[in-house]
Amino acid sequence: SRHGDLQIGWLKPTADDPRERPVFLDGRRGNVSGKCALYIDSDDRERKVYLTKEFNSDPYLFLTSDFFVQNLLIQNHDLGKRFHYLEQPKSALTSYLGQDSGEQIKDVAPTGGTLVVFDSVALP
Repeated sequence: SRHGDLQIGWLKPTADDPRERPVFLDGRRGNVSGKCALYIDSDDRERKVYLTKEFNSDPYLFLTSDFFVQNLLIQNHDLGKRFHYLEQPKSALTSYLGQDSGEQIKDVAPTGGTLVVFDSVALP
């Protein structure tokens, strides 16, 4: 998390911006609970660079695919195309749209000498 805000996704790297950037959900924009906005850190990590205008918290954000965040919430189309969730939400709508976040799960037996890592932010 950053400043108490949860990471909900990534901006994929591009030729112009070769870093994969974490996207955070500010759930208390203007110090008002339920006023939300998505942001990334500035290059110097000193300030928030907002990707969206303020919106009210609503469960639909977490029931939709990357498509809706990319095209409806993030105003800058070039940045929107780069967004993908940490873990693709699962719903009838995402099954219908056939969205693929590109993330893959690989089960690894925790044998001696094996480092096993889990994502503690993406909750089932």
